[in-house]
Amino acid sequence: MRWKRDKTVRVELLTPISLHYPISSSDLSSPPSNAVKKTVGKLDTDLVFKGLAYLAIVIQAALAVYGYSKLMGYFEQFGIVTSELDLGIPTLLTYGYISAFTGTMSTVKSVPILGAFTPGLIFMSGAALIVIPVMRKAKIATIIWTCCWVGFISLMVFVAPALGLSQGADEARSGYFDITGVKAGRGFNRAHNIITDKAESLTGHLLIADTKNTYLLINDMVYKIDNASNRVVRRVLLQPKPEEASKKVP
Repeated sequence: MRWKRDKTVRVELLTPISLHYPISSSDLSSPPSNAVKKTVGKLDTDLVFKGLAYLAIVIQAALAVYGYSKLMGYFEQFGIVTSELDLGIPTLLTYGYISAFTGTMSTVKSVPILGAFTPGLIFMSGAALIVIPVMRKAKIATIIWTCCWVGFISLMVFVAPALGLSQGADEARSGYFDITGVKAGRGFNRAHNIITDKAESLTGHLLIADTKNTYLLINDMVYKIDNASNRVVRRVLLQPKPEEASKKVP
């Protein structure tokens, strides 16, 4: 067959050509020149923020429940039912925080030697619940140091409101001294006076006052006074329960 020079042959590939190169054992044993760098595990910031958010919700819920249970146990001793009180979430959180702070710091004096380390150990243990799942691939020493720092920062955040309360009380006593010239280093004994709708003067210890009612303790009597009309709604007489007679041992 003869072909002329000015004629060409056009070839069209309908399917792509794939070339397979057999890998030998020598190629597997020796790493290639351009080795792929190992990826280093990074800190999952999303997981950290989610853990902190969940922890904050759990702490607030625990403080609110603890504050409500303490108020219930306290006021029911004076004949006041917590359901008739106007208790908001901030009030419950405040009472819960004060109770938790007092209980935590009381371990410093109640537990000898180790008492000073108890608050730090409590917060470091709580920090471990977040740090260990996030940094499970890190070295043990790194995890321990991170738990210590997170626990220490959490402890400082926990103590900060108490420092504010202490400074506010100090400023109040200092202001009282500037006005009256009398020192009150240990605080004040407070007496509240209310003039009722019948022009009766009631002076006693304030148990609690909300937006609706005021509860005043005078000697062994608790007065429930309506704030809008200054009318005495209820009187509760407190009488200590008699001690159980000890059984005589024959």
